Amino acid sequence: PPLVRLFKRLEGAAMLGQSPRRITIVAYLSILAALHGASAAGGQCDLPQGSCAEKHSLASDHLLISTRFTKARTHAVVEAADGLLQGGSSAAGLGSQQEGVAALEAFVMKQVDKALSNPKSALPEDTLASLKAFKDYTKALQEDVLKLHASDQKDIDLDLDDIKNCSDSGLEAKRSSMEDLRRQHHSCREQQAAMVDTTNSACEEYNRARKSDRFAGAPPTCSLAKVATDSPDALEAFETCLTQTYKWTAGLEPLREACHAAREELYEKAEKCKELQSSFEVSACLHATKQEDTCSCRERTIAHFETRRKTISEGEHVRQHIYKSAVQMACFIDVLVNDTTDKREALQTCKELPIDVSHLQIAFGLVPEVAVTCSQAQPCSEKWLSDEYGAKAWHSRAPTAACAACGTKAAGTLPPTPAPTPISVGVATVYSTHAAFMALNK
Repeated sequence: PPLVRLFKRLEGAAMLGQSPRRITIVAYLSILAALHGASAAGGQCDLPQGSCAEKHSLASDHLLISTRFTKARTHAVVEAADGLLQGGSSAAGLGSQQEGVAALEAFVMKQVDKALSNPKSALPEDTLASLKAFKDYTKALQEDVLKLHASDQKDIDLDLDDIKNCSDSGLEAKRSSMEDLRRQHHSCREQQAAMVDTTNSACEEYNRARKSDRFAGAPPTCSLAKVATDSPDALEAFETCLTQTYKWTAGLEPLREACHAAREELYEKAEKCKELQSSFEVSACLHATKQEDTCSCRERTIAHFETRRKTISEGEHVRQHIYKSAVQMACFIDVLVNDTTDKREALQTCKELPIDVSHLQIAFGLVPEVAVTCSQAQPCSEKWLSDEYGAKAWHSRAPTAACAACGTKAAGTLPPTPAPTPISVGVATVYSTHAAFMALNK
């Protein structure tokens, strides 16, 4: 018969490599609807001339197709149902694929209408066989919806975890280390600036005294060259000169020593601050790199999450509709295939059946927030130098060394202890302890 030939053509299309989705529930239900339409017409057939058979032939075809439907469901129909239920294709399935569920509803509701118009009439055996096959399918639909909902929820949860993991990859540790070194460097420079003032004050006091009339006006002019003499006269002259020199230096030497000590402490502090500056800049580069990685990771994972959320959200509504329809159609089928005393009341109950789909709502959650600014100035850039160094109150008295930009050798490792460099302190330039002593005693 033509309907069997149609079914075989569908099977042949699948065997020739065409997508199994072509063998959808739409085809089966359309065939069954056509059969019942022809049967209900009392011999009036819409099929081509010669295609209409006798009643027993129609029933045979109908049962044959129902049997094939049951056997093929795990292959072709499940493929079609999966396509309809998959989150990625749910939106596309709003067209042709969703017609399968619509055809199921139309077929079942047609039998419901018949039962309501004539509650006492019994359904033909072929119709009962079809409805029982569809009852299994409605159960499978509900199970598939639940499985796919769980799968989608898992995907959403994993996506949110991926976003969270972007921020759990060491950024906070890098930030904490950088901020700690920033505080240490800032504190060191503040101390250095204060020591500049102290050193300038001590050295200015020494220089004022050194140039005063007390010392500059009458420095000892005698000679201490006869320190080893055995001559009484020469020894007396030496000792007189020594006393004069001692009295003269006794008032000046403590001032010189205070200036010298302050300069040495200032030099050591400046070197310490320079090391902290280098460590801070290295940590700032490491933090900037990790922050850039975090921002890139978040941008990528959030975009993926939003795309998936949009797709799943669209499929979510489709699956809820399918689930509600499957539950209601199952209710109708139970009434139709069972010997219910009052089919009218039972069918009305199915029509008004409240179906809860709250368990099919996806919990999309919230995108995890993180304290990260993705547009900060890079270390050693003009703005960064101004914010970190130039704008500080200590900078004019404790200027920083040249900044090592990220990616340079200096920025990757802590620098070795440098050779002593001159430190300008108000009234003199000191290079080392020995140089300071020599400079002060020229």
